[in-house]
Amino acid sequence: MKELFHREREDLMDRIRELTREIRKQHLLIDNFIPPYEYMKIERRAELDEMTGEFIIPNNEFTGNNIKRNKAKKKEGHAIDGDQRNQFLYENILNMEESEDEDF
Repeated sequence: MKELFHREREDLMDRIRELTREIRKQHLLIDNFIPPYEYMKIERRAELDEMTGEFIIPNNEFTGNNIKRNKAKKKEGHAIDGDQRNQFLYENILNMEESEDEDF
């Protein structure tokens, strides 16, 4: 029984060490690649989904990457469908005050 308890405890300790390494890696990435003011914006907007226990970011479909992709399509002369156009317009209106992007 003691041996089983010891093995189980070691497995749990290994898992804790693994999770600690993963958290440190994520913090390292955040600290080095995301500006603090942008990180704070994301953190303020995040909401906890109590069903899954995970944080979600509302309106994630309106992120800058999607907007830039649509801008590039528009410049190339490609048509943007109605939903994409609405997302493009909605994002420009929502972030006009917060954005430091000169494209607006």
